Amino acid sequence: MAEAERALIAAKEGDLQTLKSLRRSVPFAADAYGATTLHYASRKGHLACVKWLVEAIGISPIVRGKSGATPLHDAAAQGQLHCVKYFLASGVVDVDIRDVSGHTALHLAARFGRFETAKWLIDEGNSSVRVKSRNYMTPVHFCASGGHLTCLEFLVFKAGER
Repeated sequence: MAEAERALIAAKEGDLQTLKSLRRSVPFAADAYGATTLHYASRKGHLACVKWLVEAIGISPIVRGKSGATPLHDAAAQGQLHCVKYFLASGVVDVDIRDVSGHTALHLAARFGRFETAKWLIDEGNSSVRVKSRNYMTPVHFCASGGHLTCLEFLVFKAGER
């Protein structure tokens, strides 16, 4: 197995020791979709790995896969709120950064019914409830189409507030 592949697996599993042992390969590891070790660690909420990849290795928190998704997008889609908070606290990542489809972290949190993440993105991250993707979908549309009632009720309430 190639070192790059081992690095991606280590990031996915939160195996910081293995990542450190593969230090030279880590910055260049990416899958066929352009997802890096930072994307992998973010999806699974491995904050220690995320911090090491950003702070020790220097991987940019706004690195993009082929879909334009950043690690923030991946963390939000998976409801990894502690990683979302870390990225936004860095001061480098804009809460409403978009992928190639125009989706923000809030779109993805809503799409997958990640209520706590969506709530935090709006209340603390100041993400726009009314932001539209390239096909004019709002986070409310994503909640509704996914049948995520709690998230939907909250977003509709917040949209009416603003």
